[in-house]
Amino acid sequence: MIDKKLENSQTKTNGFGKLVFYGIIFLVLYATNPKLPEHHSSVNRIINSEMNSNKPENQETNIITGILTAFGDDLIRSLAAEMISIDDYLIFSITILELEGERHSIGIGILGNVYVFEQADSEIRRLIREKIYNN
Repeated sequence: MIDKKLENSQTKTNGFGKLVFYGIIFLVLYATNPKLPEHHSSVNRIINSEMNSNKPENQETNIITGILTAFGDDLIRSLAAEMISIDDYLIFSITILELEGERHSIGIGILGNVYVFEQADSEIRRLIREKIYNN
């Protein structure tokens, strides 16, 4: 009888310990779940990287394209901000790109970081080269 009470007590303690452990894990994931601005920043880093790597090298065309690119950069970033949203699942979030009425999952945010999927990264870069620089 005493052994059975001791066994029940240990089972309750183990169950409570697991509950506390999972609760702490949940709180950490919840507190570090990236919000929409972090998702925008990740996509903007890709856009900036691609646009900076494709700037023309000719000095004469640099002035004109520099002016157009400066306005184009802001326009592209504002369009990207409108096209990027998130599906928030409390402990992680999914980066969503809405393009031509279709929603595409392009990344995941967890533990304070946003990771854009490799395929989405290369597709974004391809679209920039194709639509802006006609490459």
